[in-house]
Amino acid sequence: MAELKQNKDEFNLIDALRKMKPEEAVRLPEIVAKLTMEQRVGLLEFLENEQENPSEREKHEPRMQAVLADVARASGLQWSSDSPLDHPFHARLDGTLIHHGKRVAVVELETKNRKQIDGSLLDLVTHPEPKKILVIGRSKVVPFPSQLKKEILQDVLPVLQSLLKVQADIGVFTESELRLSPNVLAQFIGLGESQ
Repeated sequence: MAELKQNKDEFNLIDALRKMKPEEAVRLPEIVAKLTMEQRVGLLEFLENEQENPSEREKHEPRMQAVLADVARASGLQWSSDSPLDHPFHARLDGTLIHHGKRVAVVELETKNRKQIDGSLLDLVTHPEPKKILVIGRSKVVPFPSQLKKEILQDVLPVLQSLLKVQADIGVFTESELRLSPNVLAQFIGLGESQ
């Protein structure tokens, strides 16, 4: 009987969270206290998938660029959507991060599918910039980027680096992760806490 009550309470909590803005829901003190960052990212992705409407599905790249611009600004960086011109194979990357007028990272933003994301990794691994960032956004095809991130870090990136005989410094982040914890970007780049 106690288990039935707990299940009903959990259902009521999820139902209440669905009625809130997803980003506000995962920042509730009760949620922050009880869930790890990884669990909060998963909850944010779940809630956003529940609320997504068809018009949002067509606006992934502008949405992700806006998120990256906000995160960069909060970290003392500047986002530029200009593709770097120095890729040895002329790959078109999505942009760069700049700190005090100097490029500090090249960036790929992906929401499409596994093949596109793997291609983005290849483009990043072969770019000469020391710091490279892949941001995986949520979409109909990639509803839970945090799961895909784990697969990339455990399975794809090590094999790719081994085949190409390179050790690239690639930070793989989810869009939700950056929104919840923007300081991870500055930490990856080596700026410590946001400036």
